[in-house]
Amino acid sequence: MCGPGAYSGSGATACLTCPNGTYSLGNQSACTACALGYYAPVNASACLACPLNTYLNVGGKGSVSDCKACPAGTITQSVGNSDPSCSACLAGTYANNQTCVVCVAGTYSLKGQVNCTSCAPGLYSNASASACLACVAGLYASSVQASACVGCDVGVYSLASASVCTACQPGSYALGNASACTFCPSGSYSSAAQASACSTCGAGTYSWTNASQCLQCAIGTNSSGNASNCSACPFGTYASAGSFQVLMIEYS
Repeated sequence: MCGPGAYSGSGATACLTCPNGTYSLGNQSACTACALGYYAPVNASACLACPLNTYLNVGGKGSVSDCKACPAGTITQSVGNSDPSCSACLAGTYANNQTCVVCVAGTYSLKGQVNCTSCAPGLYSNASASACLACVAGLYASSVQASACVGCDVGVYSLASASVCTACQPGSYALGNASACTFCPSGSYSSAAQASACSTCGAGTYSWTNASQCLQCAIGTNSSGNASNCSACPFGTYASAGSFQVLMIEYS
């Protein structure tokens, strides 16, 4: 009887050794070819699997060195792989040290990557992200690899995908997390940039919408404050410029 790793045909006077890529359990009339993904040296009684993260897509090979490394960004989940494409790491992960590793917050990856890419300013991501997300209006991200967006402070605002907040101009104001500045209504003003509120015009002054200062009432008019215009003095009265009082004319 021919032993393991050998075979013989009818009428043979000796057993023959199984060649590379084949095996025999013994008492065989022919050797059996190894499946793809497996190899066997000469005189083999069994085939050996290519290790993790390698593949073998041709037969007749006799050494582990014949197994080829998987392409960058791919791995195998088990030994004995015959697919040259192996298995690409999913989006949100990357191939490292023979395994797929989850991308940390502030980064992302597409399928089959060997590293994660940092989110640009104005964008952010959670862990295991396949893409970065834009900061919504009123929020911003000033640096790369942001894991969250930050709300704009009072007196400033931002549009979507902002890396900085923009100061409101005189005549307007903003509360926190604002997507736009709000004009000061008539009767009020803001004299400096980055205002968090508007101030009310005092008596004897007035303003229109979006004012950076209040104007004095003209001679012959007056206001009691928070006014969009001044009122003319009624007949028989008068007012000096910027007055909030109507004075009676005295006759002698």
